[in-house]
Amino acid sequence: MNPALENLITSSKSENDEWNERIKRQEEESNNLRSYFLASIRPNLRSANPKDYTDWLKGFIDNGGKPTHYYNYDMPRDFYVPKMGLVIPSGHCGSLSFQVIVPIGMTVTHKGFNHCNIYLMDGFEAVDSWIPVYKNTIF
Repeated sequence: MNPALENLITSSKSENDEWNERIKRQEEESNNLRSYFLASIRPNLRSANPKDYTDWLKGFIDNGGKPTHYYNYDMPRDFYVPKMGLVIPSGHCGSLSFQVIVPIGMTVTHKGFNHCNIYLMDGFEAVDSWIPVYKNTIF
């Protein structure tokens, strides 16, 4: 085999092996986060309904807030209301993210980078959040 081609193939195999190892680690991290969510976080949440978010959205707008965009579909099922205070660990991104509507007098914080949106009923504020309107949350 031509030495230049042999070097190219060897280098490509090495890069491919590194890529596959990185993907494997990411999948393991994702599975660990999903397991942690289901075992440690989800039991402390109840599923939110459109009224929960609509109540927050109305208070937000009444206090001068502006929604960021409109979705022509119903509110997704990844909205929750905590039953108790909550700390969201980092890494809940993409399909691992979830939305939290926090009742008055309760604390929810997040550690590090994630895509979870936190909507506070106390003061109708949002923490690091976008503010969507869904077709079933229009008032």
